[in-house]
Amino acid sequence: MHKQYIIISLILLTPVLLAIWLLDRSQPQLLIALLLAIPFFYRGYMEWKYVKETKRHRVSFMLAFTLLFEVIVVNNKSYPRSQL
Repeated sequence: MHKQYIIISLILLTPVLLAIWLLDRSQPQLLIALLLAIPFFYRGYMEWKYVKETKRHRVSFMLAFTLLFEVIVVNNKSYPRSQL
């Protein structure tokens, strides 16, 4: 199971590395935050499913939701509703 977790995690992190490498980093890139949230959701799910008693999954879920919240806040500040 651990080997499968490592392989899937690497597959989920590959688009993040490509986005960091290819996108212009002089401006905030919301795609990077979204792509980073996906592996943390996966990690939280796997920790919740297999090691519930440690409650480590809470940290992964909190980090993933924080990244999503950041995307929503930055997106709303970048594009006010009056300009849409």
